[in-house]
Amino acid sequence: MTKNRKRLPYIVFIFFGVFTSGLFLLSFLKPLMQDEGVFLKIASGLNNGQLPYLNYFDHKNPAIYYLFAVFLKISTSALSLKIFLLITNLCSIFLISKISSKINPKAFYPALFLSLLAFTFFEGNFLITEPFGIFFLLLSLYLFLNNILTYAPFLSGLLACIAFLFKQTFIVNIAVLAFFYFKKDKRSFLDFSAGFLASLLALILYFAKIDILSSFFNQAYVLNFTAYPKEPLFYVVKKLSFTFLQTLPLWFLFILSFTKKIREGKLTIFYAMFFAPTLLFLTRHYPHYWIQIIPFAIIPAAFAITKIYNEKKIFNLFLVITALSLFIASIWFFKDTNFNIKKLKEEKAATIFLKNLPEKQMIAENQFVSFYFLTGKNPVNKYLYLTEITDSENGEEKTLNYLKENPKTIIVWTKNKDFAYAKELQTYILKNYEIIKEFPELEMVVYALKY
Repeated sequence: MTKNRKRLPYIVFIFFGVFTSGLFLLSFLKPLMQDEGVFLKIASGLNNGQLPYLNYFDHKNPAIYYLFAVFLKISTSALSLKIFLLITNLCSIFLISKISSKINPKAFYPALFLSLLAFTFFEGNFLITEPFGIFFLLLSLYLFLNNILTYAPFLSGLLACIAFLFKQTFIVNIAVLAFFYFKKDKRSFLDFSAGFLASLLALILYFAKIDILSSFFNQAYVLNFTAYPKEPLFYVVKKLSFTFLQTLPLWFLFILSFTKKIREGKLTIFYAMFFAPTLLFLTRHYPHYWIQIIPFAIIPAAFAITKIYNEKKIFNLFLVITALSLFIASIWFFKDTNFNIKKLKEEKAATIFLKNLPEKQMIAENQFVSFYFLTGKNPVNKYLYLTEITDSENGEEKTLNYLKENPKTIIVWTKNKDFAYAKELQTYILKNYEIIKEFPELEMVVYALKY
């Protein structure tokens, strides 16, 4: 291979990396979404002496509330939180690249580029559980692969438990990691298990002490796995197809890593970590669910690149696929970013407007839950959102009853009546309330009682 030919891959990845870094940074210019609003409101409630699962209903594991509660003591700015998320994502990307370079030193920069690509288009810019959970899981995995401390397995188990406490589905990846610890040696497996169980026991004892263990288990496990609706597979695949198209270079290389020329025994653990939970994510259409397993596709994909440097035809095909994917993704991305910037400006205007209203109590439709956090207004009960899962506790009925008894409540609702889940509540609002302000970019309207 000539010197210029040897340099070509590095030049290509520097170019793609710089371009994708720009997209990655710009992706944070967006208004807060529903889940972000829920987590931030519960976190701010924690700092005011309120408790998750008791004062607020939610079906997630608790780590995200406590993490945000700590951060909100330092800064209550949504921008500061996004910077914190950005740093966390960059740390995860660095860990993915370091793990990739352990398989092959040349895989570091390809892993960096593929990680930036994946985290950009799989919604790594959301203040939600997956980006934080995967950071702790990657730390746990890194300790497994680099046994640099005598107590590394125990610490690895502790970190794995923290990942699980961000989201329930991480337990599948943790079970895979526990299996590989068992294969490694039984003492390491026992230490790993001890670290995991010690952390879990500490949480259980704490929740029992503050008397929310029963409601936590009911909301995060019983209702989460029985009342949360599954979407048809065809619908999920259809909704996710564009995200996978935008990240096509990753999937091209991931598939290539299974071929006879590239296949490598060291990749087995990453394949297992990727495929074990996959079926769980085919029941909902949200791209951010996949952040939990994306790193375990990136590592084999980055390794595959190191094996096709000398295969001119395959490498050139990869370059063509990458260039086309980035071109398609960029057209959509800049259009979406422009739209988000407009929405972000209007979110600020809406926040100021709502803050200046005298009423303290507010009901926000699911899309606009973030305004509880942004404005400091109080929800009328523990139901920050109304969906199928809150129906199990008659959440909509309780909210409607409150509104009938306390009519001087501000309503933040969707302009498109088809989007609202709580139809009975919506009917009552339309009959008894009038619009006092519209925010067209957000497709949001504010209602007050008719006089």
